[in-house]
Amino acid sequence: MDPDLARAAGDLLARGILTSERAAALRRIYEGRLVSVLPELRVLLYGGVLLAAAGAGLLVKQNFARIGPAAVALLFGAAVAAGFVWLARTAPPFARGQVEPPSLAFDYVALLTVLLAGTELAFVETQLEALGPNWPWHFLLMAAVSAAAAIRFDSRALFSLALSSFAAWRGFSTAQLERALWRGLDDSVRLNALGCGALFVMLAVELRRRGFKPHFAPVARHLGWLLILATALTGTLLSGWRADLYLGLSIACGVVLLVRSYGRRDFPFFAYGVLALYLSFLSALARTSPGLLLGSLLLVMGTVAVAVALRKVQRRMHEAQ
Repeated sequence: MDPDLARAAGDLLARGILTSERAAALRRIYEGRLVSVLPELRVLLYGGVLLAAAGAGLLVKQNFARIGPAAVALLFGAAVAAGFVWLARTAPPFARGQVEPPSLAFDYVALLTVLLAGTELAFVETQLEALGPNWPWHFLLMAAVSAAAAIRFDSRALFSLALSSFAAWRGFSTAQLERALWRGLDDSVRLNALGCGALFVMLAVELRRRGFKPHFAPVARHLGWLLILATALTGTLLSGWRADLYLGLSIACGVVLLVRSYGRRDFPFFAYGVLALYLSFLSALARTSPGLLLGSLLLVMGTVAVAVALRKVQRRMHEAQ
């Protein structure tokens, strides 16, 4: 136990600022005897939401012939309606900034409700085929519903779902084209992915600049850069000038992330930059065919060096804050 903290707690107790119960709780924290289980509870709730959504789909699959499509649609509709009614009654008033949820489970009930709405939407489409070959537009509808619910109920999980659904809409819509633009279907899908990533990064900037749900900005920024880097790095596996183009893009993105994030003490994006440069190096190394032994040795040594360097930078950034 830190003696300075113990002395401060004793002084506050003697002055009557702290009650004896509160002082005892602080001592338990200082001594490491009081441990928060909030992260574990969040993981359990998130896992419960995914299991509930998967269980609903499995229930439909196993009992579809017995209960019929109409009953399934009504069942899902009733569950979604009940979820939105509960959320509307429980949610605090809307605000442009961050709003504290009324309970720990609120955000996860919102996520489960929207996931069930997406499940019902997919089920109805499989039965009616209302959009036919244009079924990817359901992803855009899902993105709009998720975004509206995320803004109203102040849910970063729903905001992440909205961005993912939007990216899926663009990807599936492009993949369905009989004759792709640019230089083939593969290039069109990659260009769409890069465009979505850039759009998400710009969205993060705008959210912060306008002060509208600025705590959503890290979600958009992370998803955007991950999409850009993943697309660029997978593009380096192509052949010819296209591989060189994507290799240059991944190196440029890595350098930009390194420079900008180091000055801001933003370790996650600094790590993105380091990994982008390291994986670009491995991709370029693979083209030279260094041989199994030399390639394995360089891979092991490089991975260890990157891990050690990231650990040191993380510690330095933490001490500087």
